Amino acid sequence: MFTQLDESFKLYVRLGDKKELSIEGKGTVKINTSNNTFRLLDDVYFAPKLEYNLLSVGQLMKKGYSLLFYDGKCVIRAKTTNAILITILVAPNNMFLLDASKAVYGNQSNNKIDETTRIWHLRYGHYHCHGLKLLHDKSMVHGLPNIKPIDSCEGCVMGNKAETLFLQSLGEPLRNLS
Repeated sequence: MFTQLDESFKLYVRLGDKKELSIEGKGTVKINTSNNTFRLLDDVYFAPKLEYNLLSVGQLMKKGYSLLFYDGKCVIRAKTTNAILITILVAPNNMFLLDASKAVYGNQSNNKIDETTRIWHLRYGHYHCHGLKLLHDKSMVHGLPNIKPIDSCEGCVMGNKAETLFLQSLGEPLRNLS
């Protein structure tokens, strides 16, 4: 479930019944979807005593997502692109259970354009979409289609995460080189 876990992270959180819960780590979770793709969730708390995984609305908002609850569903969007990341249906017990294999990801009508953008993004070595759009708008690449924003690339997220973890691990030098 966790692709990366920092077990040195310790915290206590207060639940709705005013009980405290021990957090035994923080990391990145990989959620497999029904179409053989996956999503990554960063800064996920590891609470081994919980029977169910909880998704914090407040944490999602701090991470730059907007949530809209209506007509028996919860729609989570990226604020920067307004792209739908996931739609979760309400369960009979009035909870929103995140079952990634049954979730609806993105706008189904835009899958062809999103796939085209994704392919060009990968073809150019994970080049950012704004740069690809500039190449298209200035006709600098023959055959490059109109590029639409994509919500995220798992390879880019993992690459950026590795850099962040490396920078955090730097400390005092082991010995003086002079």
